Amino acid sequence: MFDIKNLAPEVPYEKVEYIPKAPVIEHLKNLEAEQADKVAKYKQYAIDLKSKYQKFEFEAQRHYAQILKKHQKQTDELLSKKEDMFYKLKVDNEEAEKELVNMRNKLYKAQQEGKFEVEE
Repeated sequence: MFDIKNLAPEVPYEKVEYIPKAPVIEHLKNLEAEQADKVAKYKQYAIDLKSKYQKFEFEAQRHYAQILKKHQKQTDELLSKKEDMFYKLKVDNEEAEKELVNMRNKLYKAQQEGKFEVEE
């Protein structure tokens, strides 16, 4: 089907030089040690980052708890003021109703005694 014999480029033969085994192994060991150091640094970085995140979460919770307490206190103060105003209005209303009843009683009494005539 396809002719693959002639597709490979011609590669001139070059002599392969021998590299001593000891320096290569030492270089690979150095690379492994560097990689191990990098991994240890990244692990420590992850631990530090996790610690900072936990500290941030704690501070955020504390901050929002303080805000919540502050707003709760303000709300309680407002409700207390409104309740005091409502109570005062209720008392004033009751006093006004009592005064109105007293005035009506005096008016009816004056009408019965003939001291006051109602014009219709």
